[in-house]
Amino acid sequence: MQNGTIGEARSRAFLIDRFWVLERSVDIDGADLIIQRRITTQNLLDREAPRLGVVQVKFYGTTNTSQYVHKEYVIGRDEEVRSEFFLLCHTGEEEHQRLFLLTAEEIQKNFTLKDHDGSEKFYLPHDKVVESGKFEVQSKKLSLDRIENQLKLADFTKNRHFLSWVLPSTSSEVDAILPEFKEPISNNWGSIPQGFVELKETARTALIDVEEVYNLILKVADATDPTEAEKTVEKMAYYCRSGRGWSITLPDFNNYDFFEIARRHKTMVTNLKNDGLLDTFIALPKTLQDKVTAFLKSHLPVSSDAVLKCVVKYDVGSFNMETVDCSIVYEAEYSTLNASEEFLRGDSPFSAWPKMSVVAQGQVQMLWKIGKQKYVSLNSPEGLEKFERDSIDVFEDCASFMHDTKYPESKK
Repeated sequence: MQNGTIGEARSRAFLIDRFWVLERSVDIDGADLIIQRRITTQNLLDREAPRLGVVQVKFYGTTNTSQYVHKEYVIGRDEEVRSEFFLLCHTGEEEHQRLFLLTAEEIQKNFTLKDHDGSEKFYLPHDKVVESGKFEVQSKKLSLDRIENQLKLADFTKNRHFLSWVLPSTSSEVDAILPEFKEPISNNWGSIPQGFVELKETARTALIDVEEVYNLILKVADATDPTEAEKTVEKMAYYCRSGRGWSITLPDFNNYDFFEIARRHKTMVTNLKNDGLLDTFIALPKTLQDKVTAFLKSHLPVSSDAVLKCVVKYDVGSFNMETVDCSIVYEAEYSTLNASEEFLRGDSPFSAWPKMSVVAQGQVQMLWKIGKQKYVSLNSPEGLEKFERDSIDVFEDCASFMHDTKYPESKK
């Protein structure tokens, strides 16, 4: 760890006079520094924005030290060497410091790939890096010139594609989402903000792919040498050619379930906000859970055929809960009930998942086969504690049922 810190500090000192230096948020196999040429007339949003470089830092502590570099840092998916990747290797202490600079091309030509920790990496032993002296920095100015010249050659779209892999958090706005979608209202799909991040990341990757193909087509259109145009077309084939002809393959963006749950969530928040009920509604599941838990504490243990019957009385206009009448009944007691009643529909009058029904204005009944639910064992202190502590989907479903009773159009 100390050697890594020393190597990073030395690398910063080496680079800082020529480049702006940023550090990525996550370390993988050594410190990664992101560098940008000191150009003040351009910014990252420009079409001719300055290219970003990735510098990985290694430290050779002893002659037995070997280092590894991910293949993806050195070679792109089109098998071309990444001109924007550099490796700085350090060794020695105080008066005996030595620095070595390797470009991606030098790594690809001079070192072999090995399987290491489940992935392909270039193997860089001490003797081939340090003892050979081949890559040692003799002139700071000339070495910095070489890095800068390499960055000038980096292709814009490939550079940004590479950075999107090296720096998955480069675009902080990827998690931007309207505040209403962060309101803590449960659903049966999952996290809407996280689902949106994944959708946007897929779109951004696809956008880079489309732009890459666009630039290749433009290159053919502007070409003056047919042989060079042929090489470009061959590159295009990597992205576009298939058994069905030439096309750009895009991912499937139509996640119907996600969009449906997002629409419902937005409708619910809008309804509740308009009536000034959002906070009250959000508190409903926990309020109901507390009341049910208090009842169960005095009625344990429960048998396997026990059914929890809850009748929730509440003010439909305000969602204020008036009473929660709980009782323990048994399946046999309900064997003669009319099977057409909403809460009894299905193959069995009861299931491990509760059935909800409206029994009167402002009254919702819940029947839950509590003795056979698989969430926790209520007959143990630990199980009851977990039941009381955690958010149970059942109570969120009950609140959702109450919402739909008040706002029936939201189910459409």
